[in-house]
Amino acid sequence: MADIELNVEVREKAGSGAARAVRREGKVPGVLYGGPRGPVPIAMNANAFGKALYTGKLLGHLVTLRYGEETQSVIAKDVQFHPVSDKPLHFDLFRVDENQLIRIAVPVHFRNQEASPGLKRGGTLNVARHEIELLVRADHIPAELVV
Repeated sequence: MADIELNVEVREKAGSGAARAVRREGKVPGVLYGGPRGPVPIAMNANAFGKALYTGKLLGHLVTLRYGEETQSVIAKDVQFHPVSDKPLHFDLFRVDENQLIRIAVPVHFRNQEASPGLKRGGTLNVARHEIELLVRADHIPAELVV
């Protein structure tokens, strides 16, 4: 399953005023989308969210969301940052089934560029796409595509 587990709490109110109040409490507001249920406003401890975010495995990976005794699989779709301090301001999560096909962007990394005959003769590597969108099962998302 997932390496990361997010412990969240459900917020009572939604909107910018409620989000500011959550941030004053030292939490990061977010919204849980998708599935048979509607959108649910949630919040998470800012320090715990920062640790999960900076592992590099939050965005684009299957994550376990825990609320009390209930757990579900989610994918982090978006994280918004403060323009000056780079602290996370808001996050969006999307409910998924582990066997569900999802469309997700995966980063492309290049190896052995220096061994290429064209680059040895003075050519350049022109990267047209830094990420490729894949249709893949949620439990088989690759971390990267190596070319």
